Amino acid sequence: MVYTSILDIINLLNCAVMAGILSILEVTHCNSGIWVSYFSDHIMFFWLTYCCAAEVLALNRVLEFVSSYWAAVLFEGKKIWIWIGITVIYGVAGMLAVPDRFYFYNPYGGQYPCLRRTGQVGFFRLSYA
Repeated sequence: MVYTSILDIINLLNCAVMAGILSILEVTHCNSGIWVSYFSDHIMFFWLTYCCAAEVLALNRVLEFVSSYWAAVLFEGKKIWIWIGITVIYGVAGMLAVPDRFYFYNPYGGQYPCLRRTGQVGFFRLSYA
């Protein structure tokens, strides 16, 4: 819970406070350099990590309700560090899955478009089946 709360606070600061500051100052990658792209990568990493952490927390809550035995097997003790590691790996994997990603902040639309430098659609497929 604490881990999810920390990630949530980071995401709120990134997506509310920093987005507001960038909008007021009209900061884009065109007028402020490459650091805006790196900052956008930082935002996407924390967003992906938070999404995975929320799913792990939901799994924990469902297992506590359905089977306390399985909840203890999967989450009791120091096993939570494994789950935290999984969430970080998920965030890193999500960032590395699209090697030519280009996230940037659009202050006029208040959004972070997910683009690719090659012009293709900004998402990846997990399976071609």
